[in-house]
Amino acid sequence: MTDEELFLALADAAEPLPVGDAAKLRLRAALDADPYLPFSSELARHFDLPAEDVRALLRKIDDPEFWIRDVSPMHGHLDFTPGPSLRPLHGGFARMLSGMRIQKHRHVHRELTYVLSGTLSDGEREYGPGEFIDMPEGSVHEVVVPEGKEALVALLSGRIHLLP
Repeated sequence: MTDEELFLALADAAEPLPVGDAAKLRLRAALDADPYLPFSSELARHFDLPAEDVRALLRKIDDPEFWIRDVSPMHGHLDFTPGPSLRPLHGGFARMLSGMRIQKHRHVHRELTYVLSGTLSDGEREYGPGEFIDMPEGSVHEVVVPEGKEALVALLSGRIHLLP
């Protein structure tokens, strides 16, 4: 049994305790100060990075100094290198404006798009915060930010071929 499995088994067996108002206020304040913190474990796992490295990257999201401005409807991006098991893939955060569309394309490499805020659609369904689109090598799709919405995503991507 792994540590995680043991922890989950203990959590399932434990009697729930009420959470005090002071603890709720501290949690809300922490989330207000660092709204992307709840995604750090998932991102660390998907991007093969230590949790502290992911938290440091997430702290850069709201600082314009770290962003590279793009042409509308792509507002900007912040690049980073994923962990060694994922090379030669690229990592990054992207701010996508309303109506942005990445035309239908085939993936030469795997692509993972993790929604941090807003909404993305792959033509079949919409994805919100905490959800991801995992496209294996050879798969085909398009990506759209629905009208009137924006999206902030974490990306793991490689080469693609645009399709007509």
